[in-house]
Amino acid sequence: MEAMGSPVYDGEKTEAHMSTPTADCNTNPHHSRPLTTSRSRPTNPLDRMQSHLTTHSLVEPGPPPDGGFRAWSQVFCAWLAIVNSWGFVNSFGAFQPYYETILPEDASTISWIGSVQACLVFGLGIFSGRALDRGWFRPTVALGILVQLIGIFTMSAAHSYWQLLLTQGFCTGLGGGIFFVPIMGVCSTYFSKKKAMALGMVTSGTAMGGVLYPLVVRQLLGNVGFGWTVRVLGFMNVVSLAFCIAFMRPRLPPRKTGPLVEWAAFKDAPYCLQVLGTCFLMPSVYCVFYYVASFARDQLGMPYTESLNLVIVVNGVGLPARVLPGFVADRFIGVLNMQALALGFNIIMLWTWLSVHSIRSYYVWVVFYGIAAGAFQSLFPSVIGAYSPDITKTGTRLGMAFTVIGCSALVGGPISGALLQAADGDYTVPISWAASSTVVGTCLCPLDAVIVGAGFGGIYQLKILRDAGYQAKLLESGSDYGGVWYGNRYPGARVDSAIPHYELSDPELWKDWMWKQRFPDSAELRTYFAHVAKKWALRKDTVFDSTVTEAIWDDDAKRWNVATNVGESYRAKFFLLNTGSAAKRHVPDWTGIQSFQGLFLHPSYWPHQPLDLKGKRIAVIGTGSTGVQLATELSKIAGHLTIFQRTPNMALPMKQAEYTPPEQAVRREMYPDLFTHRKDGFSGFSFHFIPRSTFADTPERRLQTYEELWAEGDFQFWLATYQDMLFDAQANREAYNFWRDKTRARIHNSNTADILAPMQPPHAFGCKRVSLENNYFEIFNQPSVALVDISGSGTPIECFTEKGVKAGDSEYEFDAIVCATGYDAVTGGLTQIDIKGRNQITLKDCWKEGAMTFLGMASNGFPNMFFTYGPQAPTAFCNGPTCAELQGDWILQAMKYVKAHGLQTIEAEQGSQKGWKELIWKLASASLLTTVDSWYMGTNIPGKSREPLIYLGGVPAYYKTLDEVAGNGFWGFVFA
Repeated sequence: MEAMGSPVYDGEKTEAHMSTPTADCNTNPHHSRPLTTSRSRPTNPLDRMQSHLTTHSLVEPGPPPDGGFRAWSQVFCAWLAIVNSWGFVNSFGAFQPYYETILPEDASTISWIGSVQACLVFGLGIFSGRALDRGWFRPTVALGILVQLIGIFTMSAAHSYWQLLLTQGFCTGLGGGIFFVPIMGVCSTYFSKKKAMALGMVTSGTAMGGVLYPLVVRQLLGNVGFGWTVRVLGFMNVVSLAFCIAFMRPRLPPRKTGPLVEWAAFKDAPYCLQVLGTCFLMPSVYCVFYYVASFARDQLGMPYTESLNLVIVVNGVGLPARVLPGFVADRFIGVLNMQALALGFNIIMLWTWLSVHSIRSYYVWVVFYGIAAGAFQSLFPSVIGAYSPDITKTGTRLGMAFTVIGCSALVGGPISGALLQAADGDYTVPISWAASSTVVGTCLCPLDAVIVGAGFGGIYQLKILRDAGYQAKLLESGSDYGGVWYGNRYPGARVDSAIPHYELSDPELWKDWMWKQRFPDSAELRTYFAHVAKKWALRKDTVFDSTVTEAIWDDDAKRWNVATNVGESYRAKFFLLNTGSAAKRHVPDWTGIQSFQGLFLHPSYWPHQPLDLKGKRIAVIGTGSTGVQLATELSKIAGHLTIFQRTPNMALPMKQAEYTPPEQAVRREMYPDLFTHRKDGFSGFSFHFIPRSTFADTPERRLQTYEELWAEGDFQFWLATYQDMLFDAQANREAYNFWRDKTRARIHNSNTADILAPMQPPHAFGCKRVSLENNYFEIFNQPSVALVDISGSGTPIECFTEKGVKAGDSEYEFDAIVCATGYDAVTGGLTQIDIKGRNQITLKDCWKEGAMTFLGMASNGFPNMFFTYGPQAPTAFCNGPTCAELQGDWILQAMKYVKAHGLQTIEAEQGSQKGWKELIWKLASASLLTTVDSWYMGTNIPGKSREPLIYLGGVPAYYKTLDEVAGNGFWGFVFA
């Protein structure tokens, strides 16, 4: 048992994981780039990053307070500023139709007034944002307020187009642009977890201003004239903006050094794509806000004063629409996912604008569009902020983004007007342009992660990534959730891990879910996956019938380009593979296999519609877990069943049980403790090995222990037995002898018993995948069931014929042959995808001499790529959901580390994965695993390297190792 006492990775924690790789497969030029300016090299990336920050920081302000009077007072003051800047911009729809009646210019020309105003509010951010970072908050805001007020009061005396363009367009836009970004930047630094909600509340000022200004215009314009109406607006601004000067306080110390433009941001692909996408989105928003009243007047015959109500409504409904999305984003699904929903809603509403033909329907449409637009406008500053990992550069990055976005805002209104004029007043053209622009902008918004596989690992990763605010897509080759259970529809298909071990631990899933059996069949598991998908709202971010065929790493952009069999392509920072251990089926290359004229089946591709096999002559080739289940069920209906066995399956009694709702209710009371402790078990179950050796007990006590484990069923006799059973040959033989005697007693024919449970063990017990069975050995007592030994000492299959199979001198005829010959397990699902890492080296080529990983989740040469349930992890010696949650949580930790430290890539260091492979061999060699040819060792596939594919240190030790790696700055990985 020495191997079980030292399973924790003990690789180098010093400079090895930060050195330049020298692997033949790849070389990364970024690895040699230092992350610190100090002379002595810290021992891990976290130390190096901390050294860098200590050298360059002035004062540590502490984490954002995320609440309290000071923080919420900043929100209120920022809200007032937005009322007076963007509220004024959004209310231009109240001025556009009025100007069209008093000025000789056309609609497109007039809209330049509002477009210039919006452009400058956005565009000056590059300067005012940097002024904020340098500590010039108060003078910058005071200057902006002064310039805006000059513009408003001189606007009141304007009588011509150029005067309005100069005052309302340039001057008020210039002033709003100077104070808008600093105020937003200061407010954002007071929040972290509640940032989206806080900024949503701030941006609701846009809606309030969009309601307030048109109301004042409607009430005063006809009574006091244009001049005094505008002056009243100016006095309102004087009072409200005074609060901003008096009460707003920057939280962060000045960042005195640094350029006006952070050029490194233009190498940040997600940031650039987000900004570019927003540039396509903004023109459509202003198309509506500028022309919402004009459309009512021109198309529906609504008077001008009444059409102002629509400007008020489209802005007014934005008040709750700007606050609630931020709350939902912070509490539930993350700001990026919330933005995706908002943009989808915008696309739908813009296309439905074409179907509006009455005033009543127009009011309904305006309400819903106002909600959609308000949600998007409230979220996009938070989304852009999410792509600024260094909080001290928030002002600069927001300012840069707003400057670029301002260019699109500048042309939005005029383009709409020009299209309207070119179409002789037909709004179909500008509406279609606005909707199409929104579609393009939505498609440009980048993904943080592409997740492959919708089994336990994939759906869990999608859930936790969205909860953490990441934008992700889940790609699944099947037509629904379930992974292997979507495809496994063969008779008898069921899981051989007991409930509740084989389910996810989220109380929202199990509190109102009822299992029917201790070991559910595949149909019940598919129903469970549908339940999970509904509870976690997974479908909107899942693409079915989409098989990933290729993934290529772009080292310049630091992104994965992922392609599917249906022509779709995705671009993401992280590539997360959850292909499982049974994604690639294996069928031996038998001669003549194509000549067989009957029905040929592989269990993983079983037809969804029931097959009529009753009374047929059926062959099952293979007696692994699947073959055992198939044979048991087919023996009940076949006219004659022939089972071809190469290796005896040392299957254990399953002890299936039916559950009633009251029993389920009682069991659920134990769930929290069970889920807490299942990661403490060697294989991710709540049971453990007996902490003593086999021969420490007397023969009588040992027999009693065996009998108790046998009676429990499940994997107890395998994974809850004496701790030396998998490591000591004599202890293993003692367990085999007990299994053999129990099994032979169930078989009537001694010759058959010699094949199924021979007196001498054909291999070490438990070192091939142990199956669970329900009366499997009893089927061989039926006259309609035959057993053929195709091992080396028997009669191996020579070839297939038109009618069946030839083995030795015998020929067998069948109506159907089921090829239960297993899978290219563990690695096959990964290497069948054309994955190209740095320098275009494929994963298949890198692993041709054997798998190379660190922690069984990452491989050198493939940055930002992680996999679960893969090689050199607990995998086949771990309960599936336990492994999915354990590895999924750790991968999310790694992604958060990369983001928090302003890094672009994380990658397994070559030396670390060499050390990890040595540990895998050390653990396996201390056991009996390496004495057996099995898929645990990769030997079931011709040409595959013989190596241990399973980490045999146990789940607790693996969990401890993951904790140590994360807690030490993710040593064993390199960053760029």
